[in-house]
Amino acid sequence: MIIALVDQDRRVTKLSDTLKEFTKLKEEEIIGMRGGEALRCIHHKDDPKGCGFGPACDECPLRRLILNTFKTGNSFRKVEAKFSFEDDEVEQRTLLISTALLDIPDKKVLICIEDITDRAQAEEKIKETNDQLKEMNKKLMDAYALMRDWKDRLGMQLQGEEIGFMLNKNGIIVGVTQKAIEFTGRKRVELMGANIIDLMTEESKEKFKSLLNSVWEAGFLQTNVDIILNSSESKNFQTKLMHMNMEGERTLLVLMQSSI
Repeated sequence: MIIALVDQDRRVTKLSDTLKEFTKLKEEEIIGMRGGEALRCIHHKDDPKGCGFGPACDECPLRRLILNTFKTGNSFRKVEAKFSFEDDEVEQRTLLISTALLDIPDKKVLICIEDITDRAQAEEKIKETNDQLKEMNKKLMDAYALMRDWKDRLGMQLQGEEIGFMLNKNGIIVGVTQKAIEFTGRKRVELMGANIIDLMTEESKEKFKSLLNSVWEAGFLQTNVDIILNSSESKNFQTKLMHMNMEGERTLLVLMQSSI
């Protein structure tokens, strides 16, 4: 806690050892300095007349609180303010400023300054992390909503062709319909993030790889592939591949229908 006593010209008349430690100045050097000069505020040399006369000084919270305390007699408690100081390893500090008027013949204002920079930075980091988590959660919920929407549209528009996969440009499964889970005999967690090629027989893999490279230009292709079911049996499916753009991402919709 930095403590100082200032007169009506805002000049320091008494001070605590913590002010000397903060400024690395001797007491006799600080006595007579105005608040901003004593604290080494980066603006105290903006005007030749010194602290309180520069362009930034009108908005200085410390100056305002001191003047207001002298004018009204009101005390202020823990008013948060941001300051930058000369030769400081911290770019900007967060301070809590308190003032009280000493009603003595030669009136003085007692100033108490608490440095809460570390706490403020920690709170800001927590806020940033919470904001990031909220944004990630929003994107995740949007993705789930999008998948539900596509599943509903597949069910309504394509009727029996509900065995559906959504792939990214690398052939990785990013979405599946319930029918696809039932037919493959695999769990959703096993399918999501897997390469669709890994579900096919060796003969179908090469055929599908070739189509996968071509469909981005063609927009729509059809073929037959053999899918290995979870029972290790394989089954032939009529397969349609459709290129789509979803929120700027290249996405491939693969629809399958049993050929038997």
